[in-house]
Amino acid sequence: MRKIRTVLCVIACILYIMEDVRTDHPAAFAKEVKRFEFNAAEYGAVGDGKTLNTKAIQQALDACEKNGGGTVIIPPGRFVSGTLFLKNNTDLHLAPGAVLKASPNREDYCGLDAYPQNFEAPSEGWGSAHLIAAVNVKNVAITGEGTIDGSADAFLGEPKTAPKGATDWRFGFAYTKGLSPKIDLAPDRKMLRPGQLIVFCECQSVRMKNVSVRNTPSWCCFFYGCEDVFISGLKIDNPPFFANSDGLDIDSCRNVAVSDCRIITGDDAIAVRGAPSHLLNKDRVCEHIVITNCILSSSSCVFRIGVGNGTIRDVSISNIIILTGGTGFHFQSSYSKKDQRGVNISRVRCNNINMRAVFYPIQISPGTESAEAVIEDIVFDGIYAESYGGIVISGNGKTDPKRITIRNSEFAAVKNPVQMLRFPEAYFRVSGKATARFEDVSLRWNDAEHWKRPSDFAKSASVKTVHCDWPEPSKESKQ
Repeated sequence: MRKIRTVLCVIACILYIMEDVRTDHPAAFAKEVKRFEFNAAEYGAVGDGKTLNTKAIQQALDACEKNGGGTVIIPPGRFVSGTLFLKNNTDLHLAPGAVLKASPNREDYCGLDAYPQNFEAPSEGWGSAHLIAAVNVKNVAITGEGTIDGSADAFLGEPKTAPKGATDWRFGFAYTKGLSPKIDLAPDRKMLRPGQLIVFCECQSVRMKNVSVRNTPSWCCFFYGCEDVFISGLKIDNPPFFANSDGLDIDSCRNVAVSDCRIITGDDAIAVRGAPSHLLNKDRVCEHIVITNCILSSSSCVFRIGVGNGTIRDVSISNIIILTGGTGFHFQSSYSKKDQRGVNISRVRCNNINMRAVFYPIQISPGTESAEAVIEDIVFDGIYAESYGGIVISGNGKTDPKRITIRNSEFAAVKNPVQMLRFPEAYFRVSGKATARFEDVSLRWNDAEHWKRPSDFAKSASVKTVHCDWPEPSKESKQ
């Protein structure tokens, strides 16, 4: 028994000495204590909606990476900030009640030289500034139940009334303050509003989950040249008249999964692009993209598939509700004259799609006369659409869509809310040397005013219809 007491006394003395050393010489035990959470408030961030917190939040992000990674927490409050750069192995987490608010001052943002892949679009009135940027990093995330606010009201003017007959932007168009949409170049770069609010550029292992994003002055979330991207539970809200307010832009990325998002915005809700010209790796292909279980709305294209001179392939889109849009699905090889060749687009599958209040459920076209890229093997299966303007598949002799299939689908022509300058005569239209197959497709005339026939196929096109029910329009049709 005496031996046991002696041993216990020795142990107690050792523990006392170790505690004394730990207190007097904490550096000796630093390796034992490793932080994984970094609260921005501990680095001086103040959530009063006024203080500029760029430096404080960036210090938290830098400390997180230096410590080997972890979570940087934005606590409840309104935290104003300029450009923040995410680092390796970092999760920027917005707690419930947290608002990360973009600064209303242009000088608080990064410039064009912030990283080599950065770019701007003066002809669209937006520049190279971002609120959050992750460039050439791995294992990076933005998560949480908080909100990211782009402060668009500081940069966008009042919406202008839509021109008569407009099918896109019919609710108006709000552009950069002090500039006109018809300019080619801003007279002063400082006049440009911020560009993409959130950018992930040539990153690996990217996550965005559950955050809300609102009031973006340009594109909301831009994924450029990334691999292994997982996006879920996002809630994006912009007025229908915000210019260039894309929800998600997925450009030259590989292995992307998007699910369970609600995106209500002015411009394209989701764009899948193939424009790698600004990337360090210009051979990147946009491929292996899955988009499912989303609710979407846009004043322009709900889905835009195209833009650039690269390649888009192996895309699966399913279980989508479209509330409103100019065009439901717009496949366009060449977006502008600078995309002279256009994007090769192939092996795209769209199924179980429910569309309401769209002008064109599906448009597939070269885009410009210079386009000569390939659009082929596009399949729509299980589509229900109520629309005003019908389906368009067109070619230009160089880019002629091939193997376009629409099957097991139902379309309804409904009353048009806009007095179009030139109303289409036929609902299904195929031109050029395009090849298309319609199988088990029905058409219902809820409103037949202006319509003359169900279909119009050019002699040069190759079209096959199987078990389709396309009655002639009846003037007695009712909504």
